[in-house]
Amino acid sequence: MHRPIHSHGIFICLDTADFDKMLAPPADVRLFLYTPGSLANGWRAATPLAAFAGSLTGQNLTARNPRAGAAGVEAEWQAAGFSITEQESVLEFDRARPPGPHVTTQAVFSIDRPSDREETLFSQAPKAEFRMIPGRRELVSLDPDMKRFYRKSDCQGDMLIHVPIAERQRVVTAPTEELRSGDHHKLLAQLAPDPNVRIEAVPLLETKERRKHPFIMRAKYRLRGGSQ
Repeated sequence: MHRPIHSHGIFICLDTADFDKMLAPPADVRLFLYTPGSLANGWRAATPLAAFAGSLTGQNLTARNPRAGAAGVEAEWQAAGFSITEQESVLEFDRARPPGPHVTTQAVFSIDRPSDREETLFSQAPKAEFRMIPGRRELVSLDPDMKRFYRKSDCQGDMLIHVPIAERQRVVTAPTEELRSGDHHKLLAQLAPDPNVRIEAVPLLETKERRKHPFIMRAKYRLRGGSQ
């Protein structure tokens, strides 16, 4: 069981409106903290120093936000003890500081408990499906009157090319950009407890949000880690 911690407000300030939908309350929140430099080779190869959970409790659009227009104002949320701000397009976590000069969208998180450092969050749910595994190709006799009903590529001379289904294999697909090597056994245990199941990574559709801040995502699937 997680030990409660004092609630902390975290103020996030972004210089873009691209993440407005992701930062719209209400939502459960996970905050993963890494040591400086540990993300140089990508987050999938790094282990968080700490992980916390809470909720998204507020959003504010400034006058720079195209959805707010001139009516938008900057929020202070002075109760927030920490902030995440953009410094040359890099997100930095620190004690509360004033928002930068280009802040467009603001949100506040209420963090109140520790979380699982090994918890895996996917922006889309993994899928389990059966794939047909083809067997050995065979040539079978074909009635000449039936040949016209087949494609040329299905025939070899006067013979029909037949490829039987040898077996069905269960395959679990998960996003390449969000799948770590340690997630394979968790996926198998949770979705497909079968030693013959294969894990297949599939690429996500590239978006400008993913290119700009790959660490901000609206998770649609949660895969628990080792701790409970």
